[in-house]
Amino acid sequence: MHLALMTLLNRMDSAAFDGTSVIRWGAPVPSFGDLSSSLVATVGLNPSNREFVDVAGHELRDTYRRFHTLGSL
Repeated sequence: MHLALMTLLNRMDSAAFDGTSVIRWGAPVPSFGDLSSSLVATVGLNPSNREFVDVAGHELRDTYRRFHTLGSL
């Protein structure tokens, strides 16, 4: 696994996130798309929880899933 991703996963499992609304079972999305041919990059610091769950708080599945979660991997 890529070192940066491992570092991110380890930080998400640390006590630093206790008491926050970080979705710990949501897999981090460090990038997507083809980096070797991209011309533009954007940075997002606060993805919506709706990227992972529906209105009732249930994890999105199948065609509704936009990003993987630790459970779907």
